[in-house]
Amino acid sequence: MHAPRFCQYCGAERGPQARYCVQCGAPLEAAPSGSGKAGRLPRMSPQLAPLFVAGVVVVSIGAAVVSGLLFPAPKTTLSNKPTEAAPLPQDHPPIRIPEEVKKAISELRDKAKAEPDNLDLWRQVAQAQYRAGLLEPEYLDGAETAYQHILAKAPEDLDALRALGNIAYERQQPAVAISFYQRYLAVKPEDPEVRTDYGTMLLASGKQDEAVQTYRSVIEKNPEFFQAHFNLGVAYHGMGKVEEALAAFRKARDLAPDQRIREQVDQVLARVQGAPQPEQVQAGTGRSENEAGTFRAAAESLFRQNPVMGSRVQRIDWQGEFAARVYLKDFPMEQMGDSMRALFRERMIGRLREQKSRFKVSETVRFELVDAQSGRVMDTLADPPSGS
Repeated sequence: MHAPRFCQYCGAERGPQARYCVQCGAPLEAAPSGSGKAGRLPRMSPQLAPLFVAGVVVVSIGAAVVSGLLFPAPKTTLSNKPTEAAPLPQDHPPIRIPEEVKKAISELRDKAKAEPDNLDLWRQVAQAQYRAGLLEPEYLDGAETAYQHILAKAPEDLDALRALGNIAYERQQPAVAISFYQRYLAVKPEDPEVRTDYGTMLLASGKQDEAVQTYRSVIEKNPEFFQAHFNLGVAYHGMGKVEEALAAFRKARDLAPDQRIREQVDQVLARVQGAPQPEQVQAGTGRSENEAGTFRAAAESLFRQNPVMGSRVQRIDWQGEFAARVYLKDFPMEQMGDSMRALFRERMIGRLREQKSRFKVSETVRFELVDAQSGRVMDTLADPPSGS
């Protein structure tokens, strides 16, 4: 193994023995000899694009939609989803897809259009665009089109059905996701990951009892499946069944696949029990969240570190000491159902209220969530609420 000469995220040259990039703050990886990571990104053929995009995508969407709104716990990864990486530093610039990768995807897409019956090639196109879509959401449209093309040729193609469910899942379109997951489960009913995702979409649709039944059916056949236990805890918590939620979260903790996830579940347990939360160390900084010295710094951290919106925050413009406009790119506020949106607002305002108490802020705090493209205010988070 030897260290790469350049940061794999921003391309800046690294110093000797450096563990973090001095330009963007990203953790620097070691690379095996001859891997191509020792210098700037190499040119590649379109056939390599899906594999390369898998390597570029280091920010996963993380939690299941509902659990992501509540707590930063990662969702089980799928065969066509990138594995979750550690969070990037708070001030890390947005990760963009390199132009060479975009060109490779475009060339691969053109080749597939010339071979409409080559479903293996169409799967490569679909997967490459899906992975790219986790960084630049416009690519999800191309992934959806490619997977729909596959379904037109092979109506029971499990990869396509699952992927289309996942795309709707990412877009927070539970009804659409449910329809694709149902078609998948009609062919492969015992898949615990898809059935758990199906339960989460039921939960996002407000069908709490059905979601609980779905999670419990997964656990009955797969008692060691972490995500079903965790999501069951989320469902019970949303129903106000605290003891049942705690039992599910404790079981999930016992089954956590690694120490990082175990610590995240500990934070969940602390919140549900009302105990003080463990300090969270910000990736790449060596500082705990509690070292943020002002309400403004703590509030910015709440938005930038949020597992759902954090990667969508473009900038935060402060209008005063306790008021700011948070500019978000491609944040699907309108696509949330009423219950999800209310839950999201409740959790964010609750976290802001915690920071108000911590810094002894008595004034009203107000944060407008603004669509970065149009400048439209999508929602306002205020405490106390306007008019109170």
